[in-house]
Amino acid sequence: MKTCIVTSDLVGPIKNGGIGTHCYYLARFLRHEVTVLFTSSISEAALRPWIKRYSKEWGIRLVGLKSTVSWPQIKQSPSYPVLRRSRQVYDWLKEQDFDYCHFEDWQPEGFLAIQAKRTGQAFEKTELIFGLHGNAEWSREGMLAYDENWTLGLANEYMARYCAEHADLLLSPSQHMFDWAQAHRWTLTTNRRVIPYLFELPFEPQPKPFARRHLIFFGRLETRKGLVVFVNALQALAPRLADEQKPIRVTFLGRNYYIGKQLATDYLAEAMKPCGQAFDWQVVSDLGQPEALRFVADHADALVVLPSLVDNLPFTVIECLQLRLNLIASRVGGIPELIDTPECLFEPTPQALSQKLLECLRDGVPAARSRYHADDARAAWRKVHEPGAYPARPPKELRAPKVSVCVPHHNYGEFLTLALDSLASQTYKNFEVIVVDDGSTESESLKTFRSLQKKYPQPDWRFLEKENGFTGQTRNFAAREATGEYLVFADSDNVSTPQMLERLVRGMEISGIDCLSCHNLAFSNDLSRQLGQWRHRYVPLGPCLELAMYQNTLGDVNFIIRREVFEELGGFHEERIGLEDWDFLLRLVLNGFTLDVIPEVLFHYRQSHTSVTGVVDHYTSHQRLLRNVTSQMPLWQQRFLTNAVGAFWTNLTIPREADVELDTDIPVLPDDAESLRRELARLHARLETLKKSPLYAIGRWWYYLTLRFKKKPPGR
Repeated sequence: MKTCIVTSDLVGPIKNGGIGTHCYYLARFLRHEVTVLFTSSISEAALRPWIKRYSKEWGIRLVGLKSTVSWPQIKQSPSYPVLRRSRQVYDWLKEQDFDYCHFEDWQPEGFLAIQAKRTGQAFEKTELIFGLHGNAEWSREGMLAYDENWTLGLANEYMARYCAEHADLLLSPSQHMFDWAQAHRWTLTTNRRVIPYLFELPFEPQPKPFARRHLIFFGRLETRKGLVVFVNALQALAPRLADEQKPIRVTFLGRNYYIGKQLATDYLAEAMKPCGQAFDWQVVSDLGQPEALRFVADHADALVVLPSLVDNLPFTVIECLQLRLNLIASRVGGIPELIDTPECLFEPTPQALSQKLLECLRDGVPAARSRYHADDARAAWRKVHEPGAYPARPPKELRAPKVSVCVPHHNYGEFLTLALDSLASQTYKNFEVIVVDDGSTESESLKTFRSLQKKYPQPDWRFLEKENGFTGQTRNFAAREATGEYLVFADSDNVSTPQMLERLVRGMEISGIDCLSCHNLAFSNDLSRQLGQWRHRYVPLGPCLELAMYQNTLGDVNFIIRREVFEELGGFHEERIGLEDWDFLLRLVLNGFTLDVIPEVLFHYRQSHTSVTGVVDHYTSHQRLLRNVTSQMPLWQQRFLTNAVGAFWTNLTIPREADVELDTDIPVLPDDAESLRRELARLHARLETLKKSPLYAIGRWWYYLTLRFKKKPPGR
């Protein structure tokens, strides 16, 4: 059996990360072939020694994502960093052959892989496992602060919720996290388990009674871990220690992070001043997980304090329990699932902690009884990777239902031939094409339209003409003529990939949902498309309504939908304003129908200055879209939402598709199709001439010698 663990946190390359500690122990525990795909931004030189160590000491293959995937130099919209890495992870994983793949929630980089499996695109024989440890929404509550870039935060939160709902298996180290998710109205997959973290004692415990002279704050130096609570408790305690002859030693042991926007070390420098001479304090923030354990073990006569505001099943508690250290911890999250000694728990307030510290300094600390048992955790983890340990999704019999492809056309004769040729080349065969001319006025466009009518046979290809009525009306006209079970809308200037219909139908049949969108690559003209020079990559998330008010995260008009659903919604709006795809998909989700995205590029989107998107008034179009949401609201809510969206657009937190900056290496090319063909032919002829020249042969020979005798870098 082969397992992959995808993580941005790992013992070694990253210091003091709970998820990284979990991934480290899990990789070492598994008996079969293990690969760790490390996704954090780190240089190959910095990662190389850890690759060697993981392989030599534990037989684990450690791979850096940055060194395995070449990301195309294109603009992504929306440009969320985690979504970008999720794309890289998915592209790498689908070329591998794993039996199990583990993803974590802090950076939900398994989103596109899980989306691909749900829509039947990949991983049919791979079990995708998602772990709930400390997602962005949960962590934000503990940090007592809003995300600075809230649009990215909303995207990350949606991706985590999606993974928790659609993974093959959902795991949490504590019941607390499942309870929290359900209280926050997450939909969790029915196939879920509570399995505590794995842990191995690095050395034998040497417990000592609390000497009442040393306090250790153990955890990342941040609000969520209770740093402010601890400091405020020390401030309240300081006057009561005035009679002490020696100051109490205090160590802040953990990675330096933030209190609000202030570095924790800067915060401590100010906040500890009111304590006067009561405490002799220091910060130790440069230790990794093994070194931090050695530090607390070497100070076994100290009291370890864990005052988290929000926590799951913290490794710091497990580690202290297993090393039989003196500890007290806050009564929050999954901590009571670990400690069976009420006297060692306190409410995470400065008053309660100050009183608890005073009691410990006066009376000592009771020995903490552990509810955690490492053997039980190992037994539970073994069952996760046993064949048939949990129910798999039943296989579905794939049909080949008829698809009706609706193509609206208006004065796009120069593009229509290529668009229809791409449809004629589909690998899926049970489809019809309905091309509707929406009152074209250009003679050449009409000539092309009628010549194509003669080229493609009836009844599978139908060419209809009508008076001009704008794009939404034309699409609705074509849909009324359709006879297929599924509808697909393809614009007359776009280019479909050969597998577009096959993948769309497969996704609908396997997922059983009502509508599927997909990714696309935008291009300027035919030559740039043939050369693979793209303006941007459009990567919709799906039905993330929190963001869909601001930007179209739902999908492009090139979607597939059940015909009865399209008819029930009344089709596209027919006003002479744009954004009808965004408007339609928003109404679809608001009316309770299901929507998802196939995470593959299934068509190429022509971005032209003559397109409807480029000429409509965005304000008017967007206001019409918002009325879908606000029409039933009280007036004050309508005003609030409208002004909130307006503030967003004014500040441009993330760019609209129309505003995405072009790559600087994309040349400016002529728009005329015949000129493009001539330019491409000229370039091909020039290349063939170069290949026949003596200089070309000499260049190839020199390149071979350079590679053959190239000096290898040290350490490789």
